[in-house]
Amino acid sequence: MAVTKMEIQAFENKEFSGNPAKTFTALINPSSIRHHMSVNVQTTAPASGKKPEGNFQNYNAETLSFQLILDGTGLVDGPKVNEGKKVKELVDEFVEVTYKLKEQTHEPSYAKVLWGDFKFQGRLTALEINYTLFDPQGVILRAKLDATFSSSKDLDSQARTYPTASPDLTHTFIVKEGDTLPFMCNTVYNDSCKNRSFF
Repeated sequence: MAVTKMEIQAFENKEFSGNPAKTFTALINPSSIRHHMSVNVQTTAPASGKKPEGNFQNYNAETLSFQLILDGTGLVDGPKVNEGKKVKELVDEFVEVTYKLKEQTHEPSYAKVLWGDFKFQGRLTALEINYTLFDPQGVILRAKLDATFSSSKDLDSQARTYPTASPDLTHTFIVKEGDTLPFMCNTVYNDSCKNRSFF
């Protein structure tokens, strides 16, 4: 059975619509992938005798990290699209697809990482190239690419992934003697709003 190789497709629009402008096909699939997700939580000062509360603020951009090995020793059978290409050519292709500024947009391309069931859309945020093997003439025979991508989802995709109720709702609150603004905010929003400016 043929081995499916990781592909990194370049798009010039954040919707990732149409056909990719260019595609980089891995010579050797990564041995592991690190997919990192995190949220911002604001810890509010607790009332006396109570534990601090962590209030959700927002999601951070997801990141994807992996290492690709490019080998030009002839010991590795790569996909046909890479046949006859030297390691330096493959490195330049990866840089072209993920890092180089495009003339029309003056920005790097958006990148879609595809491999089997795995799909990630974003942009390259870090790339470290480590050349590890040379022939006697100084021709590069092996390189390791450590790449990190940050997610780049359009607003519609974010809404589908993280559905939330609209914050722009009108709330009715009957004010009683002794009520304070922080108390009302905490009752309605579960947040005392002490560190926020309303004017």
